[in-house]
Amino acid sequence: HAVEARISAAITETIVESAARLSLSEADIRRELETVRLQQEVCQALPTELPPSVDLFGGNQAEVAIRLLVCKHFELAQYIVDFLGLPAVQVYIRSSNEIATTEARKEDGTVHPVIQLLENVKRLPPAEWDALVSNVINIWIHERTREGSSGDPSAANVFVKFMRDERCKMDAHVLLGNLGAAFDIAKKLGALSDLLYIRQQAHRTGDHELLKQINAFIAYAAPSGAR
Repeated sequence: HAVEARISAAITETIVESAARLSLSEADIRRELETVRLQQEVCQALPTELPPSVDLFGGNQAEVAIRLLVCKHFELAQYIVDFLGLPAVQVYIRSSNEIATTEARKEDGTVHPVIQLLENVKRLPPAEWDALVSNVINIWIHERTREGSSGDPSAANVFVKFMRDERCKMDAHVLLGNLGAAFDIAKKLGALSDLLYIRQQAHRTGDHELLKQINAFIAYAAPSGAR
């Protein structure tokens, strides 16, 4: 700690001297000093996880935030994203993709690390957020059903509740094979195209009981000639 304090003091002195030469404003100086403080926190949180070329002073700032999120330093990562104005969508998607891929490839991998990320980062605008969650579901299914994998993709069902848009939830249920749940949403949305698509999927999977329900609903609800 004594060494870190001396290094911090030396860096601070250098910044102040540089600021005087460059006529930087007080706000600029404060920002530089805060960046130094954050870099020290990053070094403490990730003592071995970052290569020397990746820090908060160059063009790899987003990579720092991604590493922090992957290593579950959520609060620090979020502060850095906000303070430096980093592209949150890119940071969250890359982080969630990496965590989902790593866990899905493990024989004993679980969805919990992904859930932790989703619960601890700021929500993006609805469209971007649902795209992120959908991407995680796709990754989990792909990794758990690829050749040589003995994993069960059904654990990804838990991600659907994080989605905001009902149609996105419906599409996710179809992707996961939950055609009954998708049908329930399609009935509420009332779009014939959705109902026909789910009926097609039910026919493909041989779900005759669901086919009967869908046909009965379409016969009751759809306009004449639209069936």
